[in-house]
Amino acid sequence: MKEQLQNMEVAVDKYLVCCGVIENEIRHSIKEHNIDLLIMGHHKTNALTQIFSEAAALVRNMPCDLLLVKI
Repeated sequence: MKEQLQNMEVAVDKYLVCCGVIENEIRHSIKEHNIDLLIMGHHKTNALTQIFSEAAALVRNMPCDLLLVKI
C-alpha cells in the first residue's frame, strides 16, 4: 500500500493497522486520529463484496472519505 501511494505522489501523515471488530476499530481510529481519508485495500473480488456486506452501514455512514484499492 505504501508503494502504491508513493507512486501516486499522495502525502500520507500516518499509517494505521488495526485488529478487532472492523466497524468499531475504524470508527474509533477515525475519531481518535481526526482522519480525513480512509484507504482500504482488498486482494480478491469477493473481498470487496465481503467488506460491503459486513460493514454496509459503516460505509454508508462513513464520517470521512473512503477509497477502496485493489491490491
